[in-house]
Amino acid sequence: HALLGARAILADGCRLAGWIANAIDPGMDAVEGNIALLGARLPAPCWGRLPFDPAADAKAASRLLSIPD
Repeated sequence: HALLGARAILADGCRLAGWIANAIDPGMDAVEGNIALLGARLPAPCWGRLPFDPAADAKAASRLLSIPD
């Protein structure tokens, strides 16, 4: 989905400023490999990684990211 989303953003003439890796499945296999693949294929920096948390708090999660000004 990340690669398709990036393709759609770029096809619309917009700039992909960055992306955030999120863990939506705590049992996902090959997490590191998938993130590495996205890092190599997405034409924008990764702003951080959000761990799996079914009770996530947006404010707390935002502290895990490094989004440039």
